[in-house]
Amino acid sequence: MKVLAFIFAILITGAHGSCNIGSQTDPKGKATPEDPTNYHEFCISSLRNQVKMEFEAALQYLVMGAYFDQDTINLKGFGKFFWESADEERQHGLQFIKYLRHRGDKGLDFFQGDIEAYSKKVFME
Repeated sequence: MKVLAFIFAILITGAHGSCNIGSQTDPKGKATPEDPTNYHEFCISSLRNQVKMEFEAALQYLVMGAYFDQDTINLKGFGKFFWESADEERQHGLQFIKYLRHRGDKGLDFFQGDIEAYSKKVFME
């Protein structure tokens, strides 16, 4: 988990050179209306992919934790390890989302508004 984050950090910090912020960056770190993220599209898509991978890993760890917590398997220590790992991966995903939002990324428009989002939430329940 930490190795994956380290590798990703190396990729972002310049191994490819395509995530350089460039000359249009505000020295105070604030986004501009012309380019709200101040990042190349490759960098933004890489961060979005990392968010996806973090949540996919969290889901896999939840499945593993549930498996090892079964009465027939009864490996509670393994279960606890995977439950905690799922929480950690979820937190990583949330941190990346917060970072993207801080940089001005709007994400993908899945909903037309708050009513549609709430309706989908109720439908999923």
